Amino acid sequence: MIDVRIICTFDTLHWATDSLGRFLEAEQHRVRVCYGRQSLEELDDAKTAREAVIVVWSQDAVFSQYMLDWARSISPIRLVEIATTPRHPRIERMAPVLDFTTWRGDRPSDSRHVWRALLQRLEAVEYDTAPPKPPPMGASIVLSVASALAVVAAGAHRVADDGAPMVAETIEVTAPVVVTDSSVITPVQSTVALGGAVDVMEPASFEDLEVIAPIQAARTPLLQVTSPDLVELEPYAQPELPSRNLLTFIGDLNPLRGQGNDEDA
Repeated sequence: MIDVRIICTFDTLHWATDSLGRFLEAEQHRVRVCYGRQSLEELDDAKTAREAVIVVWSQDAVFSQYMLDWARSISPIRLVEIATTPRHPRIERMAPVLDFTTWRGDRPSDSRHVWRALLQRLEAVEYDTAPPKPPPMGASIVLSVASALAVVAAGAHRVADDGAPMVAETIEVTAPVVVTDSSVITPVQSTVALGGAVDVMEPASFEDLEVIAPIQAARTPLLQVTSPDLVELEPYAQPELPSRNLLTFIGDLNPLRGQGNDEDA
């Protein structure tokens, strides 16, 4: 459990020593009580110590400058404030002040909510100030053994590869038949071995091939294109049509005009 340092004034010294400190020691905490102005001599050491600092705000502590110095100098992560009076100074804090105004030093079971809040605050301080845990030794040992086995397996595989005999394979490679001026290239056999030389046949150049016949231009006669005989036509003369005015167009629409022509016939 984390160590606890209690800072108080003379009016709450008996309460902090016999009541608060005794019950905290019952919770497996090592408690140290500092009071009065002479407590500032331990302020420098308390700034770097890994412990919880409980500041008790009483009626006299509210007007004490050294109590304010303690509250402002200790890191807010490690500071736990308890008030035995409704009044307490307004300073920057990360957690609210615990109200112990109704606690008169009786057993913690009689005021469970107050003590539960205090113990939870101390657990939070212990968690925040605890040093980082080292990595588990079991995982490190397993990792080391696995690395050693991997190195040994790789070395054994390398030795086995170096001592294995080289087996040569004969692969029949069928090469295409190419007709040249002087000879005919026949299929050859290539011996391929692990790490050995490989027989490579260089293909013939383009000039040595006679398979492709030379391209000649097609001998076709040229077409004789002559101009056709054209017939000369007379110029077109548009006939003159009589002009139709509005009266003529209205007369053609008269139905009586057609009946008169039928009677005359």
